Amino acid sequence: MSQDTPQDLPLNDADATAPSGPLGSSSVRGILLRQIWSHPDGNWAVVRLKQSSGMEITLSGASPLAQYQVGDEIECIGRWETNAKYGRQFKADNVTGVLPNSQEGLIKYLSGGRFDGIGRKTAEAIVNHFGDETIKILSRYSVRLKEVPGLGPKKAAAVAAAWEQLEGRRELDVFLQSLGVPNGQCNKLVEAYGNSAPAILRENPYRLADEIRGMGFLSADRISASLGLPKDSPFRVAAGLAYTLKQASEGGHCFLPESELRRRAQEILGVPPEALDAGCERALKDAAALTQNDPRGGDEQLWYLRELLYAEEATARDLKRLAVEHPSPWIPASFSRDGLNAEQKQAVGFAFAHRLSILTGGPGCGKTTAVDEIVRQSKARGLKIILAAPTGRAARRMKEATGMEASTIHRLLMADEEGEAGRNRDNPLEADLIVIDECSMLDIQLASRLLAAIGDKTSLLLVGDADQLPSVGPGCFLRDCLTSHVIPVTRLVQVFRQAAASRIIQAAHAILAGRLPDLKAPPKAEEADFYWIEKDDPAELEDLVLRLVQERIPQRFGFRPQEIQVLAPMRRGPCGTLALNQLLQAGLNDLKHKPQFEDGDRRLVLGDRVMQISNNYQKKVFNGDLGYILDVGPKEFTVMFEDKNVGYLREDARELALAYAVTIHKSQGSEFPAVVVPLSTSASVMLQRNLLYTAVTRAKKLLVLCGSRKALEMCVRNARINHRFSRLAERLNGDAGDSGLLR
Repeated sequence: MSQDTPQDLPLNDADATAPSGPLGSSSVRGILLRQIWSHPDGNWAVVRLKQSSGMEITLSGASPLAQYQVGDEIECIGRWETNAKYGRQFKADNVTGVLPNSQEGLIKYLSGGRFDGIGRKTAEAIVNHFGDETIKILSRYSVRLKEVPGLGPKKAAAVAAAWEQLEGRRELDVFLQSLGVPNGQCNKLVEAYGNSAPAILRENPYRLADEIRGMGFLSADRISASLGLPKDSPFRVAAGLAYTLKQASEGGHCFLPESELRRRAQEILGVPPEALDAGCERALKDAAALTQNDPRGGDEQLWYLRELLYAEEATARDLKRLAVEHPSPWIPASFSRDGLNAEQKQAVGFAFAHRLSILTGGPGCGKTTAVDEIVRQSKARGLKIILAAPTGRAARRMKEATGMEASTIHRLLMADEEGEAGRNRDNPLEADLIVIDECSMLDIQLASRLLAAIGDKTSLLLVGDADQLPSVGPGCFLRDCLTSHVIPVTRLVQVFRQAAASRIIQAAHAILAGRLPDLKAPPKAEEADFYWIEKDDPAELEDLVLRLVQERIPQRFGFRPQEIQVLAPMRRGPCGTLALNQLLQAGLNDLKHKPQFEDGDRRLVLGDRVMQISNNYQKKVFNGDLGYILDVGPKEFTVMFEDKNVGYLREDARELALAYAVTIHKSQGSEFPAVVVPLSTSASVMLQRNLLYTAVTRAKKLLVLCGSRKALEMCVRNARINHRFSRLAERLNGDAGDSGLLR
């Protein structure tokens, strides 16, 4: 097959008039005539197929379509599509090889190249000898191949062995696809389990959730249901308990008390309490989860995923190692620079006097100035200093502020394609001082990997705003560090005069203090950086957001739409990011004439703003990275991030989300020239003070709050912080048990 991208897929009149399948999926069957294009890795192919009616059609699809050869007969389930560039074609979601039902088809199949040494003449001899019984002979009585004139024992044995192998894979694919396993996942299962896949799935399909990338508990549960396995199977319940803990970790929890675990798991699994008992035993036996006694008393067990218990214990031990066990050898800081206040001088002094210290404070309080002074003094002392942050945007801000290179933590740790850090306890970072910014974003696992890579002779300064939202991942690292009273902390509270003139910073500190910001129109509108627009009706609010981004802000302030970021409290519902992204995409991009493709219920178009929503260590793109769709091909598309272009297969599009509007949680660590924040009471469950404060502090030059005044008041009044099950602070203070995982 050619490995060049096709410029024009050939279409004949039959293709143009081919009947469309019914709504949903339809099927086609035919003989593969020729292969037009295939991805070099075999992940996608475009072929021509001849149906029994004689009609030729163009067919495209993911693996294993590329594995079939000319002459193969295949059956495909999918849907008809009209591609703006390539015309009418059938997109195959599932592809199954079927045996030819004619003697001529069998001859082409046998001579198609899959059997070494069998050409057209030998294939004709086999089919002519056995006739309509050929398939039966090959499948059940292959020893009779030696009856064929001219087919020696060696070649007969080779044909029999190759047939057995192909038939086994074909039957395996049919079995897996009958369970609803997608084509791409079929290949992964066969690679992992070989011909043992059916036996493994029948015994315990929930192994897939742990062992096959991209297949979680819900996929395994659907396979289990197709196999007719009982809902109260201990394997299912154990896997469901692990899934429940995984779901809890995505909500920020490091563990769940057993009563809470049982309540949540029962809602997901729908099984009686006695089934949960057996599932708990199975989960512990399989090490799918681990438990610890609650040191505060009582009989209730605390349930952890193994990796989260390890991360929490390792983080506490490394923090205490740096804070207590290894004093700093450096002399206190000296100050020749004017303009630092007493708080900033303390922060600089702590950075040199302690192996571990924290610098925290709100906007305009001088965190950046203090860090810049630490960098200056480090260079003057000849110290090697490293700057890093959780996201690329935050790292670039550090570089702009200090004039020194800064990297993401993932890049600093040299994470490989599996996410394993190249820098670790055995290969620590080589530096005298490491400064990490935006530490409110650090979840317990990233903090654990970072701390493991910091040796006893390296000092660490953690910088962050404790009043922002906690990390998207599990734990509340910065807050726990601050409340433990083990680590020296400097809190910057004085707002500098120049910063105090900003209405954005005024609004942020008012919200933090539980007061409504000044909502009156500024006296000098052309100089203002903060505006409030009241709009109660959610539908009208959505329309206002579009007009602000599309027309009003660009015309009034000169910002391009690409410089304006919409931040919303929630994904779903009125004024959620899902609805706003559809509206903004339609208003800001050309949906009629640009290359595009559908992914489920959404459309991705050339030029769309997108965000990576999961870590992909192989591509070196991480959760929260923003980019634009640079190119759309028939099977692949390219995203331009700020520091590189990355190629994706269409089947990987779920790693990305439209990002004209993003949730406030996902905006952490970022700063945008202009920010629009719509507030509606429909998002009441999310309206909290730290959420609004985080949104406001993302705006660099312009902030527009809009929506319901009642929703704004709800945010400001609601100082409640969502509780997360985390024991890092207790471990730092010596009030938690020890699992022995680190021994």
